[in-house]
Amino acid sequence: MAAAPLVATAGGLLVPATAHAAVAAELPGVRLWIRTGKDPEGGGASYPDAIKGLLDVERLPHAPVSQVMEDLNRSGTYRRRPDWPRRNSPDVARTFTWRRDDFTTRDWRPQGITTDYDGHGTGGNVVLVSWYTMNRAAHQAARISFVDVSGTSRPMYRHVLLVEPYRTGSGRYSFRPVTKHVGGIAWYKDRLYVVDTKYGLRVFNLDQMFQVSTGGPAMSHCGLHSDNRYYGYGCKYVLPQSRGYDDIEAEIDRMRYSQVSVDRTTGPYHTLLVSEFVDKGSASAQARAVRFEVERDHGALRHVDPATQSVLSQKTYRITNGKQIQGAVSVNERFYVSRSDGPSEYGYLRTGRAAATDLTVRTSGRVVRGPEDLSYARTGGQGLLWSLGEYAVGDQDPGEPRSRYNSRYVYAIRL
Repeated sequence: MAAAPLVATAGGLLVPATAHAAVAAELPGVRLWIRTGKDPEGGGASYPDAIKGLLDVERLPHAPVSQVMEDLNRSGTYRRRPDWPRRNSPDVARTFTWRRDDFTTRDWRPQGITTDYDGHGTGGNVVLVSWYTMNRAAHQAARISFVDVSGTSRPMYRHVLLVEPYRTGSGRYSFRPVTKHVGGIAWYKDRLYVVDTKYGLRVFNLDQMFQVSTGGPAMSHCGLHSDNRYYGYGCKYVLPQSRGYDDIEAEIDRMRYSQVSVDRTTGPYHTLLVSEFVDKGSASAQARAVRFEVERDHGALRHVDPATQSVLSQKTYRITNGKQIQGAVSVNERFYVSRSDGPSEYGYLRTGRAAATDLTVRTSGRVVRGPEDLSYARTGGQGLLWSLGEYAVGDQDPGEPRSRYNSRYVYAIRL
C-alpha cells in the first residue's frame, strides 16, 4: 500500500499528507515474524504449550480479568487537574495520581496506557498502565496496573507482573520476568499488545492470567521456587506472554518501537498504530508510524504469510519532524501526538489532519512534564484522550538534569 507521509503544520503537528504522496519517496512497510516461544533452557515448549502446562499440569489457578478487578488492593487519589500550565493547556476531564509509594518511587516508571474501550469498544472505566524497572531496582521486571476509575471517591488498582512462560530442563513449567521498557500498550479483544523497543510487539492474552503465592519468598522470587510454589515478585497475579511479533531487519533499518494504540474508526478492519521514537540528539528528525490490521473476532494481526509466518503493515507514515514523540493515536483520520521535552519542561499535545492539499491545525497545547503514551476512549458520549506522565522527583534521563517535579499523573482530556 502506498505510503502517506506525515508533515509538520504551522503548530508543529505531524499528520499524514496524502496530497504530497506523489512527490515524496514511498516508505516500505514493516514485516514482523511470528514467534510462539523462547526457551533457552532447552525444554522446547512454545508459549501456548507452557501456559497450558501451568494450567493443566502445575494446576496454577486461572484468574480472569473480572477476578483481578474485584480484588484491587491499592487506592490512588483523584485530582482537579494535573501539574501543567494554566494557560495553553487542554480541557481535562479526569485526573488521578497513584498511591504515595508508586507516585514517588524511582525504581519503577509508568509508560503505556490503554482502556477497556480499546479492548471492546465500550466502557472506558478500566485503565491499564505499564511500568518498567529502573537499573537501581533490586529485580528487573515489567508490570501492568489494572485501574478502576468508575467510582467517585478513589481510583482503585492492582499491579500484575508480566512474565515469559517456559518449560524447565527437568520438565516442570515455570516463568521468568519480562525485562522490557514496555513503552506502549494496546488492549484489543483479549489481547494486550506491548511494544518491545528493539524488536517489535509482544502479546499477552488477558484471559490467561494466573494467581500465584504472595507469602514467604514472594518479594524476591519470580516463577517456580524450591518450596514448590510459584511467585511473582510480590504480585498476586501474573500475565504470561503468548506470542511475539519480531522485526528481524538489520538493526540499522529497524524501527525503534515506542508506542502502540488502537484505532476503531478504520475500516473494514480496526488497526493498531505503531510509531517509533527518535531522540532529540539524533542527526535525523524523521520517524515512522505504521498501521497493522487486526482480526475482529480474536484480535490477532492480519495478513499472515503462511510461507514465512510473518505479517506486513498495511500503511506507513513519514514523520518529517518526529523527534521525542512518545504517544500517537488516530480517530477518524485525525492524529493526536504527545511530545516530551525532558523531565523539567512541560510536554506538548498536538493534533491535526490532512485536508485535500493543505493541513489544518486543530489544537496545540502544553501538558505534563514527560508525557507518554496516548489512548482514545468514548465514555458517556464524550470522546476522551487518556495519557500520563512518567517522572518522579529526582528522576534523571541520560544527558538530562534531575527532575525537580513529579509528573506522575494519569489524565483524560476532553476532545
